[in-house]
Amino acid sequence: EELVSAFFSKTSKPDEGVSQIVEAFTLREVDKWKERDSKTGKPYLSFDQHIKFLSEIALAMWESKRDYVTIEEVEHYAALLLGDWGIDETIKPVVMRMVKTHAFLIPITDNKFESRKFDHEEFKNYFLSRALAELLNDSVPKSNFNRLKQFLYIDQLPDSVAMYCFNYVKDLSKNVHSIITAFKKMIEDEYKPTYLQMNIGTLFPFMIDKIPFDEPFRFDSKVTYSSLVFENKTLRNITFENGNFINISLRDTNLENVHFTHCSFNEIKIELDSKNTFKNVSLRNYQVNSIVLLDEGDVKEVAYSPERITELLILSGIKVHEEQSINEGTLKQLLEQKSEFKKALNRFLLKFNKMTIQYEINIRDERYFGNNTDIVIDEIIPLAHSYGIIEPVDNKHTRQAQSKAWRLMIPIEELMKYDGSKESSSLSKFWSIVNSKG
Repeated sequence: EELVSAFFSKTSKPDEGVSQIVEAFTLREVDKWKERDSKTGKPYLSFDQHIKFLSEIALAMWESKRDYVTIEEVEHYAALLLGDWGIDETIKPVVMRMVKTHAFLIPITDNKFESRKFDHEEFKNYFLSRALAELLNDSVPKSNFNRLKQFLYIDQLPDSVAMYCFNYVKDLSKNVHSIITAFKKMIEDEYKPTYLQMNIGTLFPFMIDKIPFDEPFRFDSKVTYSSLVFENKTLRNITFENGNFINISLRDTNLENVHFTHCSFNEIKIELDSKNTFKNVSLRNYQVNSIVLLDEGDVKEVAYSPERITELLILSGIKVHEEQSINEGTLKQLLEQKSEFKKALNRFLLKFNKMTIQYEINIRDERYFGNNTDIVIDEIIPLAHSYGIIEPVDNKHTRQAQSKAWRLMIPIEELMKYDGSKESSSLSKFWSIVNSKG
């Protein structure tokens, strides 16, 4: 199980990750079916036929919104395919018996043998991606995307389905603009929010990641993009317009000549320990509600104020003003130049996300602020207390009665909104003092 999960976390190239596991298991299954057709000397089902059969099962689960199929359904889809493939009548009963015990399909529980599910969720996603790729391969030559549209209505697609799918779409470089045009038309014809818009938003970045566009183009459909759409992506020469980006993560993201116009972002997570590169990337008429900076999984800062968000975008190398100089160095390097006082303050405040009360004795003994422990106790806590951001807690009846204790009085999101703000409020003055410390 751990080995499988490790593979699932890899990239989506056909010879890596889940594709490698599934295809190796499928080849083993072909070899396992040792009884052979006496007329041809070949296995009863070829590798491609195994893939097709399991893709049909995954598609049946998707269309029925279930994670299982009944034995009767397994038999039904197998019978249809055997007929299409012209399998000899004399060996059909043998094949029908064997598909019911296929290695990828297991009973739902030890006591429920009349239904089957995939041995792993990601196996189901892989075979669903193969069914989706086949649907695209059938739709493009006919310029008929009705079946694809119906597929995208059903439910929210997992990211991994999109990740695997485009490895198996034929002539993607040649046909990508036909698919993009079809996506646009589907969205234009849709008058209410459905899974369609979100699923196109899931598929689109994984598709264009594989295409080195030489000419700039614009995708202006009102689409919702979520979470992993930019992770491990290399995108170039595209303008996103009217996009709604939800919980976007920038990790090993490479963008060149990529622009966002009239787009909104509820949250952008920037992974400081990854290799993000932004070359001629801009935001115009945009809305960003928050930016979260992470380093090896730890939250280093959360920015809510428009001023701080703008500052972090600029430090990242993203253009938000017409006249904007190019920064030298990575965002992580630039942030290292921030004062030790502010870095310690952010760590102190973010600790309240994990604990309701902070005890001075723990700060001293555990020293999770490192060399900044004295700054936190002697300067940060008194300053925050003087502005009503924290207050002392009466802990006389606790095991840590001898220690001072503090609780947060202002929600972190509300507090962070004033970092860099020019408003004449006490919280703006607090941040002005913080930012003045070198």
